[in-house]
Amino acid sequence: MSGDEIRVSSRGNKIPNYYEDNQDLAMLSEEEAVETYYVDPSLTKEDDEIEAVLSHCRDEAHEDDPDDLWFSNVVCSNPHSHSLPTQHSLQRFHIKWKNFSHLHNTDETYEFLKRFKGLKRVDNYIKAYKLYQARLSAPGLSTEDAEALLLDKEREKEELETYKTVERIVSHRDSAEASNGTDYFCKWTGLNYEHCTWEDEIEIRPIAKAQIEAYRAREADAKFPYKSVQYARHQRPTFQKIVKDPDYISATGGALKDFQLTGLNWLAYLWTKGENGILADEMGLGKVQHNLFFLSLLSC
Repeated sequence: MSGDEIRVSSRGNKIPNYYEDNQDLAMLSEEEAVETYYVDPSLTKEDDEIEAVLSHCRDEAHEDDPDDLWFSNVVCSNPHSHSLPTQHSLQRFHIKWKNFSHLHNTDETYEFLKRFKGLKRVDNYIKAYKLYQARLSAPGLSTEDAEALLLDKEREKEELETYKTVERIVSHRDSAEASNGTDYFCKWTGLNYEHCTWEDEIEIRPIAKAQIEAYRAREADAKFPYKSVQYARHQRPTFQKIVKDPDYISATGGALKDFQLTGLNWLAYLWTKGENGILADEMGLGKVQHNLFFLSLLSC
């Protein structure tokens, strides 16, 4: 991604104006002021946490450097400026932040990342990338194997892009912090539900208009448990055997196996009787065989 636009986070970049806030400081020379009052931000840990390092890129004007300088920093200061020294690293790491979706990934320098939890993940990424480079340059590596390694990297990049696509809207909530007053709980393509995140409607509507409309349609259809008709425990409808796949199953293109349909009937039967039950099996016994055995016992 060396040719891509670099997204830089604003996390922790606020620097107070020491010259206005402290009259004693104004009496010092610029060099004395910096040496006395500038605190390395890496010494203060911040709340955000590095969840993963996905890739890296070179700073501008360093794309053609012969070596990767992972930790080195070039300190730039202007003697005619009252601003504090700024630091520029030759490498920026593409960071996935914990509890944030991939829409909020940023490119950060190693020096900047020192202040956050999870820095070890950056070190591990560097080690893994060096091993990858060593494999590519290993003596005797065939052209086919080298191409396979490069294709794996390309597939990884393509897969990461899918993580920015909203697959489904799960829920919504009112939020005073949201630009439009609403947050949506988003399921992301290629990721499990444990990776769902709350997103501002303004941010995701341009990329998830169809998913939001589908969610609103489902909500209007009252196909949610809390919107279902309520029955007293001992006043529920008479059990009617389910002989074919319910419409909500067949509509997906899926189909229940015989033992699954049997299990569904058993659960429906218990509900009509106002009784509780769990359809389960023990680990390692094989779900199909054990469920059939379990159901045969119940029918005796």
